Amino acid sequence: MALAKRVKVKAGEKLTTDNIERVIKMLNQPKPITKKEACEVLNISYNTARLATIIENHQARQEADGKRRAANRGKPASPDEIKSVINEYLNGSTVSDIADGLYRSTTFVRNIIETVGVPQRGVGEDYFNFSPLPEQCISEAFNINEVAWSARHQGPCIIDKAQGKTKDGLANLYRVYVIEPFDAPDKLYVKSFGTPGFYDTQPAFELGRLEHLREYGVNVERNFNVTT
Repeated sequence: MALAKRVKVKAGEKLTTDNIERVIKMLNQPKPITKKEACEVLNISYNTARLATIIENHQARQEADGKRRAANRGKPASPDEIKSVINEYLNGSTVSDIADGLYRSTTFVRNIIETVGVPQRGVGEDYFNFSPLPEQCISEAFNINEVAWSARHQGPCIIDKAQGKTKDGLANLYRVYVIEPFDAPDKLYVKSFGTPGFYDTQPAFELGRLEHLREYGVNVERNFNVTT
């Protein structure tokens, strides 16, 4: 199936994959909806030619997607795929989005994350409830200016200063600069190390090393736009 003329999505239109699939299903049910109703579901102006183009493009993409996934099925992860999964996940992409981009399954992506030892973000986690760090990330000590992972903040940070021991004397304590994934000059954030963020104090057991990811071609400083 060849791709039809490219459809330009207008503001307010609901042309997500799930919604288009929903419309196709409703048009093919025993008592189908009208094309006008289909346009209303997609929140587009009533235009049967454009509706047909949207559906044709979607079906062509789904067919191409299926072929790519079939071709990749059973193949081991390539070095480029491993690097891509690490970089995208660290930068906040979801497992499903990464899988779609690689034409792979979500299980494939999760296996890479777990095997390589990438810090994970769990659903419903917050400042007081967060996932344990992978074994590869655990360290009792960190270097000043090292890019690490803050489990409590579920994001990257920079080790700024050693601050002795925790109150119980069992762990090293560090002042860290938590990197924010956006530029917010109008908010109460500072901008150090070339990137916006804020300072916090955390014990070593809440911080994860990322040095082991370099063997997969990941440059953690470049990945988070850090200059130290």
